[in-house]
Amino acid sequence: MANQLLWTLYRVSHHPCLWGNLCYTTCMTNQQLLDYLPCVPDPDKYYYDIVQVSPMVQRVDLVHTYPYDYACGKPVSTVWGFIKSGKVHPPKNSKQMRPKSICPVEEAATLSGFTSVVPKCTSLLHIK
Repeated sequence: MANQLLWTLYRVSHHPCLWGNLCYTTCMTNQQLLDYLPCVPDPDKYYYDIVQVSPMVQRVDLVHTYPYDYACGKPVSTVWGFIKSGKVHPPKNSKQMRPKSICPVEEAATLSGFTSVVPKCTSLLHIK
């Protein structure tokens, strides 16, 4: 019990926020994260929802409020991207992020409002 208390005190005293650095995992609120994200494409139809996936990872969903028939009136969402340790990771699928980050969260506003995936090919001339 005493060792656990000492470990907790050590972790608290060595917490990055106490050093004056921004701690993305425990101190960045959803509102602070929303301030860094790009503007939603159309505020009447879209909004961002932030889901805590793990203690270190947050998933940013782009929610489309248009009522689709297959969703039975519920909003439909797509994964915009993941935030881990202050970096933006594009989605690999709806539950996993790609291991390589594309930018710090402070530069997320430069990305598309629809997705954080950066296309490798922008031309369709190769399709016949």
